[in-house]
Amino acid sequence: MKKAFFICLFALLCVAQGAWAEDEWPKTWNSGTTTYTLTADGVFTVTPTNGISGAMADYDFYGGTGQFAPWYQDFKYISSVVIADGVTHVGNHSFNGVYGIYSGGLNLSSVSLSNDVQTIGDFAFFDCNMTSITIPDGVVSIGKSAFSTCGELTSIHIGDGVTTLGEDAFGTCTAVEEVYIGRNVTLPCGAFHNLGEQCYGFQ
Repeated sequence: MKKAFFICLFALLCVAQGAWAEDEWPKTWNSGTTTYTLTADGVFTVTPTNGISGAMADYDFYGGTGQFAPWYQDFKYISSVVIADGVTHVGNHSFNGVYGIYSGGLNLSSVSLSNDVQTIGDFAFFDCNMTSITIPDGVVSIGKSAFSTCGELTSIHIGDGVTTLGEDAFGTCTAVEEVYIGRNVTLPCGAFHNLGEQCYGFQ
């Protein structure tokens, strides 16, 4: 009887320890040449692993390869993404909002990009909840569907450094009220699919 009691107690302690470890903060990952840190307040920060320069890895959510971003199960905790100085590439599908289905929630509502970012990958912020986005002048390319289906997005500012805008990059962002498009952007057909041209702000 006593032996059974201690076995049950040990099992309960293991379960409790496992639950504590699962919710341990901060959470960290390494992928590509960058390091990722998620703190308890929902801030997800991307920094170069070497402290100087790095690029996020690309993922393939729709390719059938199972190459999800390693934090997809914790996606429900992410409310803000900060791409720090030195990070040059935001990977394909890095913050694809569909991860919310697998993690149990979608709370990503703020994105901050440093001027060191040069490229934003395909579907990088697809179906997220930010209300505004500023693409800094350092960015030269925005991938296919990078911000598509962001239903809360009302304001878009695309810096003058951007020259390439992918198909459907901001498609189906139906709440958009204003867009500033940089001087050097070549607009492909469908980049702003489902948006009226009257909202475009060429300056």
